[in-house]
Amino acid sequence: MSIRKNPQLLVALAVSLLTLIVAMAQIFTQWPYSEAGHGYIVIGLLAECGILFALVFFKRYVPAFVIFMLIVSTVIYANIKFEWRRDYITSAQRGDYFVLSPYIDSYPTFEEHVLADFMDKPRWIAFANDCVNPGLKGEPVSAKCRTQSSIQTNYNVNVMQLINAHHAKMRRTAERVQQGEFNTKQAFSGCLKSKQCAMIPLLPESVNMDQFDEKSDQYIDIRRSFWTLVNTDQLTPGICDFFDLCKAMKSSGVVTVEMPTEEPADN
Repeated sequence: MSIRKNPQLLVALAVSLLTLIVAMAQIFTQWPYSEAGHGYIVIGLLAECGILFALVFFKRYVPAFVIFMLIVSTVIYANIKFEWRRDYITSAQRGDYFVLSPYIDSYPTFEEHVLADFMDKPRWIAFANDCVNPGLKGEPVSAKCRTQSSIQTNYNVNVMQLINAHHAKMRRTAERVQQGEFNTKQAFSGCLKSKQCAMIPLLPESVNMDQFDEKSDQYIDIRRSFWTLVNTDQLTPGICDFFDLCKAMKSSGVVTVEMPTEEPADN
């Protein structure tokens, strides 16, 4: 059956292909801002356009219109997800980093944010806005943020688990630095980017730690904090103040951090 002998086939092809081209143009021009779930949206659009073709071909125009509106809705939903991700990326490019980025695997998707309670996911954005950012600024926090149990109940976030996990990552990072594992700044930056390492107190790049003796006062706070990470597994006030999550929770009275009974040696 040729297209010339069946004009309805031509109409069905034209409608479905034009719709597919416009929809995919909307998707792929924004693909740098894609997040988890956009791949399924592309598959869904392909299937919907296939159904649209069949319905138009068989002259089922009312169901075809319904499918067309579904395609439009799918593109709108994809754009909402793109905007969600774009806002996160452009904010980071401006230097306005998401305060919880060092402590979680990835920024929540649009669905994880909107459907956090239904999906039993932590409410990371609300937790950051209500509890962490005000705590860092020394401002009063929401009543939901004043205890570990209330944070767990209202935001599904285990604060001490997050803090302890990040402290453990800092300790592993300090041990790797002490062992000379990172020979270049790029190697350390790559480890940070992959989230296998954490930011730790380090001397300026031009300074060699080996040049100091134990009595030297130069960079004393940095050196003490570094060797605290290497030599003890206890979370100290100085280390707590080094990373924002612990600092904010300590400022709000959610966690209490005490000095160790013995100060680690400054190697």
